[in-house]
This record gives sequence, C-alpha cells and structure tokens, in this order.
Amino acid sequence: MSDDLPGGWAAVEFGQVVESMKNGLYKPASSYADRGVACLRMYNIENGGISWHNIKRMKLSPTEGREYELAPGDLLVNRVNSRELVGKAAVIPEGLEHCVFESKNIRVRLHSSAIEPRYANYALSLWGREHFTINSQQVVGMASISQPQIAAFRFPLAPLAEQRRIVEKVEALLEQVNRAKGRLDRVPLILKRFRQAVLAAGCAGELTSEWRGTQRVESMADHLRGVALQDSAAARRLARRSTVGLTEVSPPEDLPETWCIRSVKELVTRGAIIDFQDGNHGSLYPRATDFGEMGVRFLTAKQVFNDRVLLDEAPFLRAETARTLRIGHARPGDVLLTHNATVGRVGVLPVDAPPCILGTSVTYYRLNPAVLDSRFVAYLMQSELWQSQLRTVMEQTTRNQVSVRKQAEFWLVLPPPEEQREIARRIDDVFRLANAVEGRITTAIDRTENLTQAVLATAFAGELVPTEAELARAEGRSYETAEELLARVRSINDRDDARRPGRRARTGANRRRTAARVPAR
Repeated sequence: MSDDLPGGWAAVEFGQVVESMKNGLYKPASSYADRGVACLRMYNIENGGISWHNIKRMKLSPTEGREYELAPGDLLVNRVNSRELVGKAAVIPEGLEHCVFESKNIRVRLHSSAIEPRYANYALSLWGREHFTINSQQVVGMASISQPQIAAFRFPLAPLAEQRRIVEKVEALLEQVNRAKGRLDRVPLILKRFRQAVLAAGCAGELTSEWRGTQRVESMADHLRGVALQDSAAARRLARRSTVGLTEVSPPEDLPETWCIRSVKELVTRGAIIDFQDGNHGSLYPRATDFGEMGVRFLTAKQVFNDRVLLDEAPFLRAETARTLRIGHARPGDVLLTHNATVGRVGVLPVDAPPCILGTSVTYYRLNPAVLDSRFVAYLMQSELWQSQLRTVMEQTTRNQVSVRKQAEFWLVLPPPEEQREIARRIDDVFRLANAVEGRITTAIDRTENLTQAVLATAFAGELVPTEAELARAEGRSYETAEELLARVRSINDRDDARRPGRRARTGANRRRTAARVPAR
C-alpha cells in the first residue's frame, strides 16, 4: 500500500472503523440437526461472497440465536484455515435467511457511518493475503488469525461518499470480468468433449474413411492369423486364471470391413500383446525406507496422465530393492493404464525413458509393434469405448479398482496396423491444436485473475472514479475527509464508553495502545 494517498484519504487500521468483533459459535455434533438455524462455516465463504451450499443447521437457544446472528452488512472473516485461505471474507447480503456463524469464523461489525462494508471487503481481497500470511499462527498444518490481527490490518480509507462510488464502479467492472471468466471456464469442458468426439471418430473409422479408399491393406483379422501363437508368461497366467466374461458394454457393429474386435486375452494369446502386468508386488511391496535419492524410477498413478508420464516426479526405488522385484518392470513404449484409486488415465512411456517399476495402481501393456501401434492403443483406451468398460466392472470398495484379471476380458476395436498409425497421426495433429487452444485459455483465465487485482489496485489508488476532493473543488463545496470521518467515529466511541463506565478504562486503554482492539459483543 502506497503512503502517497489521494486528497482527503487516510491510512487507517481496521480496528479504527470496527464497532465490534466476535468469534463464532462452537457446538458438539449432537447439536446439528436437519431442522434448525443455518450456520455459516468457513466453506461458505467463496470468492468474496457467501456461498449457500452444504449448509449445516444447529439446534440453538433463543439467546444463542441472537448473540451469534449475522446481519446485513456484517463482514464474516475466516480465522482458521490453510495458510493460503485464512482471512478470506464476505459481506452478509440483504435477504439472507436468519443464520449464525461457527467458531472458525469471526463476525466483524463495522461503523456504517464510517465505512462501506463492501469497500472493506475489497481492501481485504487486495492486501489481506499478505497481511495474514505474515501475521497468522501455524499449528498442525492449519493457520489461524485473531481479532487483534484483523484489527491491525492497514488500508487506505476514502471519504464515505467516494467509497460508495468506488464500490459501484468496481462491481460494474468485476461483473464484466466475471462474465468473461465464466465463458473461459466453460472452454475446458468444451475441449474435453471435443477430444472425446475426435477419439470416437478415430475409433469408428470416420477419421480415415477417405484414406481407406486410397489404400489396399490386409484386413486386421487376416493380419492376426498370420502372427505366430506365443507361449508367453502372460498367456500362461491367463490360462491359469479363471475369467469373468466379457463386459456388458456391447462393441460397435458398423465398423469398416478391414477392422476386427478382439479381447485383450485373445490378443495376448495371438501375440499382439506380448505382456500386460501391474505392479502388485505382494509382500515385497516397497516400504518408505526402500526409497532414496538414486535408483530406479517407481511409477504410480500420480505420474500417469492422458498426455504425458511425469517421470521426473516419480520417486527413486533403491537399486538393491528393485532387483528383488520380479514383476512390474516397464519399458519404453509400454502403454500405461491406471486401474486403482484413480482409474482410467492412460500414458505411453517415452522411447528415451529410463528403466521403471510400476506401483500396484498401474498396469503396463507391452505391444507387438508389428501388430499394434502404442499411440493408437493409448487413444483407444482414452475413448469412451474402453472407459465405459472400466466403469461397468469397477469395484467400489475403499477405493475404485479394476483388476488385471478383469482387463483381460476387455475388447478393442482394431484397424490394420497401417491405419492404426494413420489414425494416431491424425489425432496427434488435432490434439496438438486443442492443447494450444487450452494453453491460451489457461493464460487468459490467469489474466482475468490478475485483472481483478488490477481493478482493485486502481480503485485504492484513487484512480477509478473522481475523488471527493476533486468533486468538491469543482462544485465549490466542502466535504468530510477520512480524518474527519475517523474523528467523528472516535467521538461516537467515547460517548458510548461514557454510557458504559464499567468498560471505559479497559476499552480506552486498548484503543490508545493499538488503535485496533475493539470490545466483543
């Protein structure tokens, strides 16, 4: 906050314009009820306003209901939260249902003759994060602020008439910003649907319909018959395991005549899929002490995304531990599928990837490159054709999971290898464009966030609307400066103290010491 203030403004502490502050109400779980008084929690303060969702209700006595009620114009400040969120605030609007506030919030009741509540809230939005980050206390992962710390918050105070003009202008500008942001926020969902439409077209043969008319290729069924049967470890595992039957999702019927449909089990037996295996290491599963600063990358679902595998973020499993694990050793080119907890993300290990070992939440598919293209299979697994199969067999216990045994019965739609590569190339091109658009949208959304702060910074520099000093000079009239406004508030406080002599000495001492502490009501 700059010390160079517009004419008639003053740098103040919050406590100088506060009538009272009060911490919220704590009640045991037994006091919550389906019917009762609505209680605003820290979750109900969002983006500078009150969000009326997931409202909890309490059984309260009439005295409690009056003591902790929230009135229009009250400022509700969150006093306990993460360090990033503590201090968020909202003004109680007109027309809100009678409600109270819980203990992680503070009710700040302002002198309405000194400050417009929305002006105070905007000041907190602009500078409160820095103030509370510096001054909050950190305890067991949570941060907390106190009434004196709120009262000590410094901000520039404009004359009251100017505050109201500033608020009116800020809200008009932010409405435009929020409309633009709302449109931008819808674009990622549109792009997600667009990508699924592209995948659906690719997996139905629509992307390459013209291409097929110019090519003479062997059908995929004939191609598979020409692949030698394999006696692989994966085939032997499948032969030993009981199977669960094909998923309830029916495969499409109107595929191009050169395409075919095969299950994972059939493709393993035929040699198109050389191996597929998860990282279920059983009793040998690594412990925390098995990880270090060097070794073999250990991939979990946290590192697998539909467009990338975050190898650099995977922890190192010590080499001596890695040598004891016989399964889950992934290689460059393997298609990775998350199947536990986070189900359905697909990635391909880059050709330059170092040796990796999978955790229990990831399955690798090792493909015969003469039969299956890894990029095509990865796109197929991202499509609704595969994802719907995952959903139909997903076990929902403590967390979602789809076992390797169930994956063996999933089916894939398969064009000939040449067409697989052509489909993957075309999807690559379209997704590259979609990713570029998404990147620009992300940048634009970030700019709207910055624009909000820029509007507030301009407002509190006295540059958004004509100042009261400028208008008074132009109109040949006097006006009440912020300093005069504060003097008036002090006289009101002194008069109130005189009427309550039992509290006068304590309240007066606090004001002289900090100009910030205020009596709780």
